[in-house]
Amino acid sequence: MGQSTDNVALVRQGYAAFSRGDMTALAELLHPDVEWYVGGENALSGRYSGRDATFAYFGRLLSLTEGTASVDVIELTEPIPGVVLAMVHVHAEVQGHVFDEDGVQQIEIKDGLAVSCRTFLQNWHRYDQLIGPAVILLDEQDRARSRVS
Repeated sequence: MGQSTDNVALVRQGYAAFSRGDMTALAELLHPDVEWYVGGENALSGRYSGRDATFAYFGRLLSLTEGTASVDVIELTEPIPGVVLAMVHVHAEVQGHVFDEDGVQQIEIKDGLAVSCRTFLQNWHRYDQLIGPAVILLDEQDRARSRVS
């Protein structure tokens, strides 16, 4: 198999592992210092640095969407060596509201591991509405101080 075929196969394995909830298998495909970028202006937007932060993001995504979040591969291609583009279908539901659209994920591969992923959605505003706004969570001490003020 050529390098391009290997990279596409690696990304396909990653989607399959995520779909079946096999985070152990997925972890073996991600570099320990992976950078996961989530666009938009919602509670999940931002950069997640490292495998632990990326898995924490996955957990928050599944929690916010009550386990309904899914990403199904439509097509994979490697237009530049080491960069796999995944045309995907994204589905998520929150309290009866549904996001069901296509998007693109750009996965960078180095030495047989995914080192970054960026997601592009045509309708980020609809996804933002589904997930909800970014919120700063105060710890208990901060809440107590704000009640006294």
